[in-house]
Formats: sequence, C-alpha cells, structure tokens
Amino acid sequence: MIELDNATVQRIVVGGGQVGESVKMTDRPTRLNDGSTIIQDGDVVELPTEAEFAKSKFAQKFGNGTAYGIFVTRNGQPIQLYASLFEKSIRLYNEDKTPVKDASGNNAPRVNATGTAVKEYQSHGDTETALLALCKKWRKLEFKAARYRTLNYIGTTTVETLVYEINGVK
Repeated sequence: MIELDNATVQRIVVGGGQVGESVKMTDRPTRLNDGSTIIQDGDVVELPTEAEFAKSKFAQKFGNGTAYGIFVTRNGQPIQLYASLFEKSIRLYNEDKTPVKDASGNNAPRVNATGTAVKEYQSHGDTETALLALCKKWRKLEFKAARYRTLNYIGTTTVETLVYEINGVK
C-alpha cells in the first residue's frame, strides 16, 4: 500500500493542487517540461492496486495548467508518476536552436514515448481511465530513458530532456 508523508501531500496542495479521491482528471494532462526528472533510467516502480487507485491520484498546479498523475513506489518510497510521461513527444534541435534535419533536409521525426505501457495508456480516451487501466493490467512499470536535445517550454534555449520507453511488468 502507498503511504504518503504529509510533506509530499502539502507540497502539492500548497500550490493549489489536490491529492486523493477528490481529484477529477481532465481529458489530457498538462505537459511537465520544467526540467525536473523524478523517474530515472532503469527505474522500476510499483503501481497502486485498483483499490488504492483513488487515493493515489493527484493534480498539481504548474503555472496556468494542471499536471495529473498517481503516486507509485520506487524502492518502497512514494514518488509522483506524471501522466504526461506517457504522451511525451519532442522535436530534436541542434545547440544553435535550429531543428535537426534528416538526410533529405527535412525536419527529423519527432521522438515519442514508447513501450507496452505507453501503448496501453494511449488506447484510452482520458487520463484517469488510462492510468487506472495500467494499474489493473500490471503491478510494476519499467522505465528506459534516452536523453535528447530540444527547446525549453518557451522556445528560448536548448535543454536536455528524457523520453521514456515504459513497459508493463507482471
């Protein structure tokens, strides 16, 4: 069972967010692109059970948007799993802020999140249904991260960001 410490809950609530059963997730999450990286390459996290799901939900305010997710455990400690990781899609950029080109001179294809859990998540119409489906199907998720250069959220500088392959583990 996921046990949340009061400091974690307060950090989300103080900024105008919510934790628990009262969270109402909208159709799609706000992208979390502030450079923070909670999930690392090689992480395996334990999902809440279907019975724990409602209490594991959160909605966290970021600027004018809200990021949705669930609390999972990594090495016995609760951490946030943002729904936006399952929808991540970035365009590649060079250090001089120009788009990376392919051999034909066209913009290189976008890099998207992949994996069995991403495919399952994206097959559902809304965030809450998608996250609950993951919890029903698997007990754990495994993350493989690759680092890419893209532009920051406002498009002024290049940043390194992670895009994940997320796979379900029985």
